[in-house]
Amino acid sequence: MNTGTTGTYEGFFRVNSRSNTDGTSLGTAFMPFKVSLNVLPVIQISGLKDIALSPQGNSATGSHRFCVFSMGNVRFNLRVKSEVAEEVLYTKRYSLKNGDANYIPYNLSINDIKGARKNFRNNYNHTGWNYTPSPHYQCQSNTSPNMTLNINTESINGATGVYRDTLTFTVTPY
Repeated sequence: MNTGTTGTYEGFFRVNSRSNTDGTSLGTAFMPFKVSLNVLPVIQISGLKDIALSPQGNSATGSHRFCVFSMGNVRFNLRVKSEVAEEVLYTKRYSLKNGDANYIPYNLSINDIKGARKNFRNNYNHTGWNYTPSPHYQCQSNTSPNMTLNINTESINGATGVYRDTLTFTVTPY
């Protein structure tokens, strides 16, 4: 299925019968039937987990590898929605927030295994990602991640406390 395409596949079959249950012949009987399989696009994301950012001079960075499985040889869209941006700032910028309502803006980008890199804005749909061919299409635990999430903050000078954001990833067929 990893190299197939979406659509309807059909096959015709014929069952032959030549005897009764007591072994007497009834002659040949044919029963034709058709089987149809409709392969719909299936997209699944896995391997996401918390990311701890590491200070790098004036900023902080972090990355994490995860997997997007796409059955049916289809392209997909990816959307990353920020809880802080949606509920507090109502902006397209990503930000971390601490308990005192202080914010640190950050940039988010994602690379796929083929080298495509896209910079994200909050809740913006990035279209046209290509599926990844075998063996990475299977997304078996963490052995075959095919996407890398990169985060880097703007200035962290003077920032104290624990800053957080919750991201929601949504993948859909393209």
